[in-house]
Amino acid sequence: DDKPGFTNTSDNACHVVWAADVGATAILDGFVVQGGYGTTLYGEYTSTGGGLFLRHASPVIRNCTIRWNRAMDGAGAFCHGLSFPVFEACCFEHNLIDVPITGGAGLSNRTGSPLLLNCIFLGNRCLGMGGAMCNWDGSPMVLHCTFIWNTAMEWPARGGAFSTFGSAFDTRPVLRNCILASNFANEGTQFGFMGISSLFVEHSLVEDAGNLTWIEMYRQGGLEKGPQVEDRDILLTPDGHLISAADA
Repeated sequence: DDKPGFTNTSDNACHVVWAADVGATAILDGFVVQGGYGTTLYGEYTSTGGGLFLRHASPVIRNCTIRWNRAMDGAGAFCHGLSFPVFEACCFEHNLIDVPITGGAGLSNRTGSPLLLNCIFLGNRCLGMGGAMCNWDGSPMVLHCTFIWNTAMEWPARGGAFSTFGSAFDTRPVLRNCILASNFANEGTQFGFMGISSLFVEHSLVEDAGNLTWIEMYRQGGLEKGPQVEDRDILLTPDGHLISAADA
């Protein structure tokens, strides 16, 4: 009896898919994962990962659509502990976090470090950090992915598409050959940073002020030292905005 706008979903399961202590021989291929409702306050395992909850799990998830899930952290998917899953050709769309304390409406990596290949993050929305993806002590490898129309609203909304937060570990996500466009946040249109975190962006198109700009290489923060951007006269600031080098 689920209806648009997450109506009649409060009686749904906390997680649609749960995986714990499994490796790459566990495969989820060609499914629609939707309608999870992980918003209870009974503990971490019931308030996170409305669509998928991965704990010390490294499965292969391919050709799946993860949509219309709701949670307090990682509404679409939540990677916890020593989790190194592979997401291939998956779509994370219209997942929701409506509490302003966490983030990653599409995917939250809490010490998990997945590999994402050819995935799309579309229309995910949170009130905290990382409309599409939030990395808390997690360092994902993101290749050939698209982030569009994701939003992070209210405080401490940072990173309309992507946020990194290192508390116990140095968080070092890598994005290569990606597109980030039409995302929005109160701070950091595309990227948000907190704590001990760095970010490496290479060969990607990143939008700011309505213009798509080619980023040859960008490194921010942490132990990754080197030129901020190797691309003509464009700089990407730590708060996720593109500026002219002449204005830096």
